Amino acid sequence: MRNLGQTVVFVWDNFGPGHADRAEAIGLALGKSHTVVGIELAAKSETYEWKAESGTSFSKITLTTEGASQTKTSLFFRLISRLLRYRGGAFFLCHYERPEILAAACCLRLLRQDVFIMGDSKFDDYERRIGRELLKCIYYLPYKGAIASGVRSRDYLRFL
Repeated sequence: MRNLGQTVVFVWDNFGPGHADRAEAIGLALGKSHTVVGIELAAKSETYEWKAESGTSFSKITLTTEGASQTKTSLFFRLISRLLRYRGGAFFLCHYERPEILAAACCLRLLRQDVFIMGDSKFDDYERRIGRELLKCIYYLPYKGAIASGVRSRDYLRFL
């Protein structure tokens, strides 16, 4: 496995059961030689009704309990201040389309950090428009690589 630094950081909107399982598995696989951190933007999902979860092989940090009422600027500063504590690690971000995530990814890359996007979109999720796909390519520029949820997602991310 490639050297990931001493810390692996995952950022999701909210830690549901699948997110906690993934972070837990990475924590178990890396063992005590690495620290695995999960950062959730909000304590409650605005999309899903799951109960936020934690694990024993990673530490979870919640940036806000305010959810949608949190301003993007305030959330960005909370996020970047937290991320900068783990300089030298590997950063895995989700929600590339959110301004605060794009800004955080750009900041991390300017500081020569390893930043990766996590994605599960596929070509056939909905009708694709060339202009929007070109814009996505720009949004993906700060990332050094990607983790995809499957073969079709991998192919789509390679396309972008």
